[in-house]
Amino acid sequence: MKSYYPEKDHEGLKIACQVMKRLHQAPMPNTGFPHISDWLKGLDREWDIPAPYLTKARKLRDRLLLTASSPVFLHGDFHHDNILQDGENWVVIDPKGVIGQPVHEVWALMCNPNPDLSLNEVKERLKIVTKELNLDSRVVVSWCFVQSVLSWAWDLEDNLDPSTVGLTEIFDSLSSI
Repeated sequence: MKSYYPEKDHEGLKIACQVMKRLHQAPMPNTGFPHISDWLKGLDREWDIPAPYLTKARKLRDRLLLTASSPVFLHGDFHHDNILQDGENWVVIDPKGVIGQPVHEVWALMCNPNPDLSLNEVKERLKIVTKELNLDSRVVVSWCFVQSVLSWAWDLEDNLDPSTVGLTEIFDSLSSI
């Protein structure tokens, strides 16, 4: 088995999108998996993150959750190391299991394996992912901004250097509130 690496070519992102679409067709489980809104409650704490970012992330989160479509069962950690080729097929491993909208899986594809992407690289990935998944780029950018701030908070919670500061700045520049 081998994993794909999206920075080598854009074909990897297209493959990941196809795997994601297939994965989201799975039936909704009856057991108590968390909802993405449970994870996003982490933004309500006070963090050593610039206040404008936290405020914007909270407002976007609240607005986007209100307008969300029907939820599906999500992998929860859908990134390059968890998408493997098995012969002719692509499979996903190490699911976290969370309920939410398909757009919530896009964040990990946008930033992994390299959170130090340039604005042009983010725009190129955004173009591919939105086309392949038939998603509104404004919604994707808004959710990616929210999730980049949440990832920053999780890094702080784990006493790590924040790895998504640059992506937060990029998604902030691309999103409007």
